[in-house]
Amino acid sequence: MNEKYYLTDEEYNQLLDDIEKLRNGDEPVIVDGILFGIFGDGIEPPELPKPDYNYPLSHWYGQERKRFLKNTMDNDRFLFYRNTGKLQFHLIDIDKQAVEMEERLIEEYKKCEGVDDALKKRNQLEWVGRVNNIKQRVREFIQHELIFAKGENL
Repeated sequence: MNEKYYLTDEEYNQLLDDIEKLRNGDEPVIVDGILFGIFGDGIEPPELPKPDYNYPLSHWYGQERKRFLKNTMDNDRFLFYRNTGKLQFHLIDIDKQAVEMEERLIEEYKKCEGVDDALKKRNQLEWVGRVNNIKQRVREFIQHELIFAKGENL
């Protein structure tokens, strides 16, 4: 079970211990290089980066990646990433990569397969069918390479 996250048993148990300490609020805890917990005696909590919640995730890529992670990741770990903002940064990054990859690959496929403006003028129905076919193949490729890629650490 721990191997699907590419954590050793020791790292996984340490993460669970840290999450438990956070729940109890007993002492400050460093998780993934970020200090969490109760602060006193003049110690200021570190400033956490603010995720850009206004970035509109595409309905296709960012949301699919979020669903995939939620279904395949341990619930405590998923909540930790969501609550620290790391999940939002990861989703935005994946979404941007996927949209950029989609645009680039569609143009490359169209060029390789001769789907150009000349075809569009000659036979619009064939052009639409071929472009839709290319888009579907590109989306399947992106799903395989980015969205449903296991072992991606946030």
